[in-house]
Amino acid sequence: MLVTAYELILKNLIDPLEDHLIEHRAKELEENFGTLQRTSLMYDFFKKLQNFCTEIAAKNPAIVFNSQDFTSFSENVLSLILTRDYLNIEESEIWEKIVEWGVAKLDNNNIRMIEALYWRDQNFNAFKESIERFLHSIRFFTISSVDFYHKVKPFKDKINTRPNTR
Repeated sequence: MLVTAYELILKNLIDPLEDHLIEHRAKELEENFGTLQRTSLMYDFFKKLQNFCTEIAAKNPAIVFNSQDFTSFSENVLSLILTRDYLNIEESEIWEKIVEWGVAKLDNNNIRMIEALYWRDQNFNAFKESIERFLHSIRFFTISSVDFYHKVKPFKDKINTRPNTR
């Protein structure tokens, strides 16, 4: 209905429809977070839904990171979520999800995470380019040494990951 109201230039219907959805259908919106996020970002008029998505992501990032379509989220969506100071999720888990997202962006080249140690330099360069925007958002210094060794180190030398001290 919102998209139809937008396309028919019925702007006076958009705010009440957004309000109704947020007030009375919040649970369904959360359950369909990926679709809601993508759709709300496609249209400038859906500011309330965009803010609703940002609040959901900040309060419960698991909804975002555990979403079935996590790897299909745009770079902008992930950046918006990762710029929040406190996401209530371990930094090592954030790193793993960013790696998963970055690998998915390379999937067209049949590159798989499990083969990361055997990637060619061009694969690492493409991977680095896909996740570079997010590296400053990860507090590597809070990752345990064991997790760092197993999860970050295989990529560290190739992508020159520097710890974030924010």
